[in-house]
Amino acid sequence: MATAWHTVRVFVSSTFRDMHAERDHLAKVVFPELRERMAERSLQLVDLDLRWGVTEAEAEQGKVLEVCLEEIDRCRPFFIGMLGQRYGWVPDEIPEEAELDNPWLSEYREHSITALEIIHGVLRNPAMANRSYFYFRDPAYLEDIPAAARENFVAESPKAEEKLAGLKAEIRAARTVVREDYPCRWDAEQGQVVGLDEFGNQVLEDLWEAICAEYPEEAPEEDPLVVEREMHEALVARLSRIHIGRAEEKRRLTEYVAAEERRPIVITGESGCGKSAFLATWYGEYTPSHPNDFVFAHFIGASPDSTNHFRLLRQACEELKREFDLVQEVPEDDKELSDTLLSFLQTAAQQRRVVLSIDALNQLDEQEAAHGLGWLPLHLPENVRLVVSSLEGDCLEVLRRREAEEIIIPPLADEDREEIVRTVLGQYRKKLDERQMRALLAHEATDNPLYLRVTLEELRLFGVFEELTARIESLAEDVPGLFGQVLARVESDHRDFPVPSALSLLAGSRHGLAERELLEMLEEEVQAEIPRLLWARLRRSLAAYLVQRGELFDFFHRHLWKAAQDRYPDHQSRHRQLAAYFATAPLPRRLDEWPYQLERAEMWEALAGALSDLDFFDYAWAQDRKYEWMGYWRSLEGRFEPGSSYAAAVADREKSEGETEGVARLSNIIGWFLRDMRVYDEALPFAKRAVAIWERVFGPDDATLAAGLNNLAELYKAQGRYEKALPLYERALGIYEKALGPDHPEVAATLNNLAWVYSAQGRHEETVPLMMRVLLSTGKGVRSNHSRTEPED
Repeated sequence: MATAWHTVRVFVSSTFRDMHAERDHLAKVVFPELRERMAERSLQLVDLDLRWGVTEAEAEQGKVLEVCLEEIDRCRPFFIGMLGQRYGWVPDEIPEEAELDNPWLSEYREHSITALEIIHGVLRNPAMANRSYFYFRDPAYLEDIPAAARENFVAESPKAEEKLAGLKAEIRAARTVVREDYPCRWDAEQGQVVGLDEFGNQVLEDLWEAICAEYPEEAPEEDPLVVEREMHEALVARLSRIHIGRAEEKRRLTEYVAAEERRPIVITGESGCGKSAFLATWYGEYTPSHPNDFVFAHFIGASPDSTNHFRLLRQACEELKREFDLVQEVPEDDKELSDTLLSFLQTAAQQRRVVLSIDALNQLDEQEAAHGLGWLPLHLPENVRLVVSSLEGDCLEVLRRREAEEIIIPPLADEDREEIVRTVLGQYRKKLDERQMRALLAHEATDNPLYLRVTLEELRLFGVFEELTARIESLAEDVPGLFGQVLARVESDHRDFPVPSALSLLAGSRHGLAERELLEMLEEEVQAEIPRLLWARLRRSLAAYLVQRGELFDFFHRHLWKAAQDRYPDHQSRHRQLAAYFATAPLPRRLDEWPYQLERAEMWEALAGALSDLDFFDYAWAQDRKYEWMGYWRSLEGRFEPGSSYAAAVADREKSEGETEGVARLSNIIGWFLRDMRVYDEALPFAKRAVAIWERVFGPDDATLAAGLNNLAELYKAQGRYEKALPLYERALGIYEKALGPDHPEVAATLNNLAWVYSAQGRHEETVPLMMRVLLSTGKGVRSNHSRTEPED
């Protein structure tokens, strides 16, 4: 399993006018070296100095305060504060919305913006002390500053000087790390502060020590099962935050789960009607009131892996195994997962009721006939219930043919719409008058929850109350049109940020983009550094429409993705830009995005080269991306063929390193991959090459060779060439018995393979003794060994 990358965010706080040199030194000298160190631990650095590139006027208008406080929270626990002799600008008043989100601000009305950052980030949060670092500048440099420049570096007034002294005293008392009197000097020729190497080295070592403590080198890897579950639970919390009505539908669903009926039940309704929110709310209410039931809740789209039905099956099997302490192993072969899930359900349901809840079946990837639902157990064991949701389409048709019960989510009733309006706007101390409420509800589309929620979010952001009624009356008549208005508003609100480029890149990505990835691509495009404040403002403006899965931001609503696709139509150009970026990205992200972008950009030759890059293919195989790779090769049919492409790649590898075990292992994997693609003739040379090299490297009696013989025999068996398969199985059996003993699982597996061939040939008298040996084997059970290239202990 690949090491997961984590993002470390560091907030940089300072006064505005006098700290340009320190901020530049951090950005250009300190943070680049820190990034190099962190990369060795799979850590990415995002340094947040939000006032970089912001005008003095913007800072003094207090426009950055809300964003700064929010970003401080996102950066916890890392905070850097730099103070010289200035206290910083004190706003005349605290912005209303900032005080609404942070009521404590009402107690600090005479404080500077910098002081408020420090109070929020550190002084009001004692737990931050161990990861907060303050650097106080030595005032000796002031003697060399000419009078014309001095006002930017000295205290604004005696009162400001007194406040600064008090702030520094509070910082020292908070037991944070304080580096006093770091040296610097004034350079008259450059007209700026210089000599910051000692300061920079201290910041570098302080942060590195703190990051190492937070992310130790030997830290245990995150449990992927827990990480996946947390993503689904986070989406549940978001979807069910405000869910009004649907009481009758929830009652019907609860009664179904409690009844003896074993048919699946499907939640249906038009797009945007609130099926996902309904299921999330029902799940959130049902689980605490039925603590003895086990509910597996899977929301397709909650994580990058959630759209793959094999990953869904594996997640369900793993969670059942862990919850019920099941002995049976979860198989490596995806094709066995459906049977395993059914077996796990039968065992688990003997102890407690089990509910499988799967939202948005129609959003599954369509590979391997996923929408045909052949992988989903629709004939349920006793005490198991299946709850799903789907739009019209193949999935729903299959469920209807299986006579699934349907619960249709109806449009919102008038009283529910009014309650949603009052509740949502009330969170922000806003409300509509009677005329405005009538104008809003006159839009027929407000009976769609998605339309209504997006509308309320847009009205909340609309700042001219006198024009609010006209704004309501001008709303688009449907969800797609409404999201078009959202994009137009975002572009207008953020004219100093390349919004079309940012949103088209996000729409072109496969699973979303990390903040760093997006900004690096934008900066490459505009050939300039983009102030982080501008991005933070845009991200905050779009917060209601974005979902964050781990490090990745993506559109929360498919409708918004479609609106972005329509508004920014130069798709192929964007896919080429994304392909170029991810070609050199760390392997996990390269795997997720690079081949996908090449395919969408129709860069066929580059795609064939990526797929047949042996190291990249080996990594993809290890990450269980076999079916995805098959899909890419199918898009290349008639242009490039996998057999010849891999043959050339293996020949080059063998020419450079010789007939090594590594070449044999790769040949074996390629052979099995091509076998799964059902191009048997192209697969055979690779399987044969693996066997030949292994026999030369390990000798004729090694278990690794036996695994290769088994794999080659499997290819012949798939072709119906039993006469070719039989001697290979027999030879593999002899090697295994000699090398591993008669009771080893590999022996049982090979006996099973032999018995299958004998049966296919009609040699039943020879089949029975072999099957008896399998049943009497003291091994751990029969399993496939085709993907292994070396014996187990």
